[in-house]
Amino acid sequence: MHGNAIRYSSVCIALLVSLLLAGDANAGVLRLRRTVVVGDGLLAGFGSGGFVGVGRPGQVDSAPAFVARRAHVRLPLPLISEPGVPPPLVIVDGNGNGRLDRGEVRRTSDGLGFRADPGKIVRNLAVPGEDTQSVFEKIAAQDIAGELVTGDVKGRDVLKFLILGLPLRSEPVSQVSRARELRPTFLLVWIGNNDVLDMATSTNPDAEPAWTGAGGRGSRTWVRRAPSRRP
Repeated sequence: MHGNAIRYSSVCIALLVSLLLAGDANAGVLRLRRTVVVGDGLLAGFGSGGFVGVGRPGQVDSAPAFVARRAHVRLPLPLISEPGVPPPLVIVDGNGNGRLDRGEVRRTSDGLGFRADPGKIVRNLAVPGEDTQSVFEKIAAQDIAGELVTGDVKGRDVLKFLILGLPLRSEPVSQVSRARELRPTFLLVWIGNNDVLDMATSTNPDAEPAWTGAGGRGSRTWVRRAPSRRP
């Protein structure tokens, strides 16, 4: 499903960029020559529950990477080595019956990858799990060290450090602060999916049907009770 979302967003963004380039192709390519990407997992190339440079899908299949290839411009990516952080889920037909059975969607590796080239300055700054608030929040190596000491390691923080914190620097960074430092000629932003993710994926067994005239005589709508907060 996430692969379909990546392909859909790639098409949408490609159409947008095509409109920007329609007037003057040369000027348009120059505008994209130093593209910087800010966003969440959709622009980062997160898919199948994992994050890896080359996979199904991988970072190289992300919408920004697709646009950069089409525009023939460089977009340095924070490529994660295999098996990924975390490794993507795969389908393993263990009994060979050609059907998807319980437990056959799983990770096939217990290991973790790392930045393939930690010394590279990257311009796809999108971090899986980011939202409209955390995109402004900064992170430093000390933050990750503190989480390791306490045993409270947050996956998003690890990914954020791998993407934004390398090469190592003395000051904490966020997507926004790094984007400013890179002085983009074109800024590609897609953020907000994770702000509504809980609402979009939750179900409410207490939903009640109700009749109303708002949509015309005899129309039917559904009344959704506000879900209780999670502990």
